[in-house]
Amino acid sequence: MDDEEDYSFYSKLRINQEKASKRDSMKLSPEKLTFSGNFTQKQKIFNINLPERRASMKKDIMDTVLKRTESKMMSLKSQERDDGDEFVDDNPMYEDPRDVIGQKPAKPPRKRNLQGVAVASPKLSKEGKSLLKEQKRKLTKKYESLITTLMDRCEDNIVMISERDSTIAKLKEKLKTVLEYNKLFAEENDQLKTQYTTLVKYVEECKQVIKDERDRCEVLESKCKELGDKVKQYEVPDRDHSPPITAVPLVEVCMKCSSRQIILNQAREQNSRLQKDMQALKDVLYRLNVQLSRYQEKLRSGSRKVSDDKGDFVHKPSDKYDALDSLITTSLGYKAPEGGNDETYTKSNADDHTQAGRLVDLSGLLSAQALAPLFDAYQENLQEKDSLIIDYEKQFEMMNKKSKQIVEENKALSEKVVILERELMQVRQSQKKLYVEKETVDIEKATLIERAQKAENKLKEVYEMYEDKICKNSPIILVSAMMRDYETVHREYFATRSALEATEGKLAQLDVFRARTVPADLHERRLDHCKSGAPHSISLVRETNASIAVILDFSAFIYWELRLLDPAAIAEVSLQYSRITPKDFR
Repeated sequence: MDDEEDYSFYSKLRINQEKASKRDSMKLSPEKLTFSGNFTQKQKIFNINLPERRASMKKDIMDTVLKRTESKMMSLKSQERDDGDEFVDDNPMYEDPRDVIGQKPAKPPRKRNLQGVAVASPKLSKEGKSLLKEQKRKLTKKYESLITTLMDRCEDNIVMISERDSTIAKLKEKLKTVLEYNKLFAEENDQLKTQYTTLVKYVEECKQVIKDERDRCEVLESKCKELGDKVKQYEVPDRDHSPPITAVPLVEVCMKCSSRQIILNQAREQNSRLQKDMQALKDVLYRLNVQLSRYQEKLRSGSRKVSDDKGDFVHKPSDKYDALDSLITTSLGYKAPEGGNDETYTKSNADDHTQAGRLVDLSGLLSAQALAPLFDAYQENLQEKDSLIIDYEKQFEMMNKKSKQIVEENKALSEKVVILERELMQVRQSQKKLYVEKETVDIEKATLIERAQKAENKLKEVYEMYEDKICKNSPIILVSAMMRDYETVHREYFATRSALEATEGKLAQLDVFRARTVPADLHERRLDHCKSGAPHSISLVRETNASIAVILDFSAFIYWELRLLDPAAIAEVSLQYSRITPKDFR
């Protein structure tokens, strides 16, 4: 009866075990869908990515094994005590791992042996008990071998899990580096945005300054033209109707002082000549007066003789001739005679003083009337000379005032020219800075292309490593994690590939733009040709605009690259490429 009960018990346990194993197999091996459909959120059963989770699962398995073995041993001990036999504990710590996993009791012995035992002896005897003990021993040995193989497999699985952990850690490190690169790209994007805003502001300021300078240059050019016209008109007037050689034109501003000095020297020489002429005329007049006085004395002596012959007839001059005589004496201003020639003059003066009244005959009056026009002409000539001197003085004053104004305007223009040269130097320095920034941007572009190529190579290596390891051993527990990593790497690959394509397109555009630009030697020649003011500033503004356009295009390109590396953009790309096979990846 006991054997039948045991047999029925073990048969029920075996049936339950088979059902449980089928359920477990259904749970552990779900229905295959597609290459990417097996690793969706619904089909993911095991999630043992974390080492803490794996350690806790191992501990739980060992605890359940210990509890089951202890409970089984206690039940067997109680049964043996009830039967009265001694309990032999060969190896109480081992048990069937399938019973532990499926929460089932141990496997019963085969039906054949149990039936034979039951038919031979329905009632258990000592031989049956010994046979049962031997069967139990064999079962324990078999269980030991199974458990050892199972433990070996568990150790192998643990080693594989540790290897997968190391690969996952490496992948995590790579992901960390990718995230760090993303952060660096974001920082570079912010820096480029700030630089772009500053450059835009600087360009606007440069445009405003160039407009102001153009207006100033136009005003200065108009002023220069007006001043040139005025300077051409400024020439020394010719009052004496002299030939045009004597006129000193004031063509250049620097020759004004020398021309004025020449005119002053000419006036001084002319004044000295006039003074000498006046002195010579005075001497001639003095001599003429002396001769006239002699002739007058002779005439007077002759008139006295005639008066003695004819009686007391004496002709007295009228008031008109007295006034004329006084005018002659005052205008001439007689000097005291020198030498022997003065004897007659002293005699005549003595005779005049002795006489009560001056007697002038007709011959003396005729000589005074003949000399009066000469004195009038001489007086008019002197007045003309005085008026010329006054005109020259006025002209000198006007020329001094105008020369001062022209000198002040010249100083202002020279200062403005210096300011323009400084501003041109600043614009040239800014142009050099823009060229340096352009070269740095080209270098950064080359580094980005190299990084993209390196990332693509690394992704290919990671994919090949994953493919090899998936083909070698594909446990159900780790395939989901590996495929999830594969999906992330796949998305990163497509993001980097799109960024690389964008960089190649931008590189082609930059090559076309460089082909259109002017070479450096031609640019230097144009700068040397356009050094005189506004044309140079216009060409410089055009070149700065072109370089700024290049920098703007490159900043926009980097902005789109970073936008592709943004998490939201990566999610969109992953949705589009979530069902692509490894063949497409290659």
